[in-house]
Amino acid sequence: MNNNDNRNLLKRIKYRGYLKLGLPGNNPGFAVETEDGEFAGFDVDLGKAIAAALFEDPSKLEITVQSFQDSFRNTANGVVDVSAMGITHNLLRDATAGIDFSPSYLYTGQGVLVRSNSGIINHIIITKTL
Repeated sequence: MNNNDNRNLLKRIKYRGYLKLGLPGNNPGFAVETEDGEFAGFDVDLGKAIAAALFEDPSKLEITVQSFQDSFRNTANGVVDVSAMGITHNLLRDATAGIDFSPSYLYTGQGVLVRSNSGIINHIIITKTL
């Protein structure tokens, strides 16, 4: 595993000339491969935004499909620069993998619609932070 405390990742990315983004295979709404072999979705757009910020060109992006388990190892070992997927913070992973989490950038929730006369009162059912 790389010693990420002394690695100037931003300098390496800029020198290379493109961002390496790790994504889950098929995650509708976040990262799906289209018929023309390109990827589309929220996580892809996030990668393009980072590439645009670094290079003023959203196409300066290389996508690697990876599993959830591989995302930590791939990010820590430089296979990808950034992994974009629904990952929660975990102190053990954070401390041992040598990776840093960004601030939460997407908040999601789930609700159920019922008739107003059902007697069911409004409650938050599930809240998930990515």
